[in-house]
Amino acid sequence: MTFRGNARNSKTTTTLSVRLEEQTECSLEVRALALGTTKSVVARQLIHDGLNVSGTRAVSDELLDRITIQLDENIQKLDALIELALSAAHLFNSSSEDQ
Repeated sequence: MTFRGNARNSKTTTTLSVRLEEQTECSLEVRALALGTTKSVVARQLIHDGLNVSGTRAVSDELLDRITIQLDENIQKLDALIELALSAAHLFNSSSEDQ
């Protein structure tokens, strides 16, 4: 599923597109860094714009809060998995160098 929307900071308005797949965390992080804002703010705006643009119905703040909380939890899990993978790669590389 792809959400498209506008994210704004004090200086610019940027049109964003994020595919909600395995790369969601990385995509949001890159876009958040480009905008100088947080991943959850970008995600919240994208979800809000994407659901409203789809024409299904207006998004309530309660629904948006629940989606944002779930997304934040998943981002934290992905961050932990990335750290674990980096640690494993570091250990693997250091053990290869020892041999």
